[in-house]
Amino acid sequence: MFVAAKRFVPRSNFLFTVDMQNAQTFSGIRVKYLGSNPSNFYKEVTIALSSNNSTWTKVGTIENAVEKNGASDFIFLVPVKAQYIKIEMDIPIKEADYINITEVTVYQK
Repeated sequence: MFVAAKRFVPRSNFLFTVDMQNAQTFSGIRVKYLGSNPSNFYKEVTIALSSNNSTWTKVGTIENAVEKNGASDFIFLVPVKAQYIKIEMDIPIKEADYINITEVTVYQK
C-alpha cells in the first residue's frame, strides 16, 4: 500500500490517496482519529474511489465527524472494487495545521 498526502492552500481541506497496488473488492472503510478530543475531529470526511487515480467516484461523506466517537465508518451496501481510495477532510474543528488520522482500515469482502 502506498499513501500520498496533499494539503491544499492554508486553512483549506487535507486529502490523501491510498494506492492498494491493485484493484481490491471491499465492503467498508474506517477512518480513525487521534485521541477522543472532539476538537481534533473534522467537520466533514469524504471518501472517493478510482480504478485509475484520475477519474473518481464519491461514495460517501460524513458530516460532523466530531459526533462519531473517534472514527468515521463508511459501510457499503454492495461491495465496491477500486485500486485507489481518496480521503478528503474538511478543516479540523480547531483549524490545526496538521491532520490527525491514526489509522485507515479497509474491510475486504
